[in-house]
Amino acid sequence: MIVDFKNKENTNKVGNKAKFLIEMKNKGFNVPDGFVIDSDTYTEEIINNNIEVEIANYLKKLNKDNISEISKDITSLFDSFDFSNTTRTEIEKRLKDNKLYAVRSSGTKEDLDEYSFAGQYQTFLNVKKRSVLRKVIECYKSMFSEVILSYFVNNNISTDYLKMSVIIQEMVPSEY
Repeated sequence: MIVDFKNKENTNKVGNKAKFLIEMKNKGFNVPDGFVIDSDTYTEEIINNNIEVEIANYLKKLNKDNISEISKDITSLFDSFDFSNTTRTEIEKRLKDNKLYAVRSSGTKEDLDEYSFAGQYQTFLNVKKRSVLRKVIECYKSMFSEVILSYFVNNNISTDYLKMSVIIQEMVPSEY
């Protein structure tokens, strides 16, 4: 599901970063407009691309000795990834030709009580409409980077239920 920033409902599957942006927007803070591709959409799309089982199988084998290899194997699964027509249409109808966007990951395990993945997932700035979908896929891939997988392994954090939502937010032109 796509969750618009103006939507006060359905924020339980958008990741903490997105949830707080939506909350601030709805409390009147000056937050640029945007929307979130929720974590259920991630799950639907990896199923549609027939890579859900492969990802799970690779993660089951993950250990300190094979982080680099597992990272490469999983991220390569996204090289031929494509969105369903429904998801593609829902995203594209919210984008404007004359705007630039920030495409920001919001992982479901990004901000845990005892651990923080702050700054480790991908963010892309000044993205044109035609490149947004490709950058969303790059955000998905970043969930399986060596840095992230190392953090999971070294801190004994479960890789079960790894999902990602992605924030698409209008850029604000700045003078400084």
